[in-house]
Amino acid sequence: MQAVPAYVQQPLALPGGCPAGLQLFALRLQFAAHIVSAQAQRHALRQAVDHAAQATVGLVAGALQHPPGKAPHWPQQPDWRCSIAYAWPLALWGVCAGHAWGVDAEVVLDLDDDLQQQYADVAALYLEPSAQACIASSADFAAQWCALEAQLKCAGLPLSEAASRPRGWNTALRTAPLELPSDWGRYRAALAWHGGFAIRK
Repeated sequence: MQAVPAYVQQPLALPGGCPAGLQLFALRLQFAAHIVSAQAQRHALRQAVDHAAQATVGLVAGALQHPPGKAPHWPQQPDWRCSIAYAWPLALWGVCAGHAWGVDAEVVLDLDDDLQQQYADVAALYLEPSAQACIASSADFAAQWCALEAQLKCAGLPLSEAASRPRGWNTALRTAPLELPSDWGRYRAALAWHGGFAIRK
């Protein structure tokens, strides 16, 4: 059996109004500088999340399924909605019974002029106009991008250009930023959920 990478984990403070029963955690790999390829990094984070889910909420180790284009899930808990975000060497993961929700995290990068233009082009294609208007820095881009990804996960939609999404697709969604440990690096994170459920006060 392959060894689980060393990691540290802590629960995240949740914003008011999010679904009751939501459990959300931040996990960071340790001693991971030797893991270089994107595929190996994703595999290591999935191993750590699977192990953490067993230790934290009692799910069966090795049972995490993450089919391409679909939400991750544990078959032994079909009513639990799961969302996972990877931003090397960080992962956010959590579960909530019955309620649709999504989480995402992005690394804040230092951008040169060429990358700034590339990010501006990406924002123009994928972000809603209201989100584009909020971008004045790379940190702003990361915040708006992870908010978009969290909403898409909650809505069960793939990433697509803004113009191709259904009209009003996110009008029933609520989104809030998440605070991550400041000594873990420069990240932005967001949580999205459907309004109208039993809420956490």
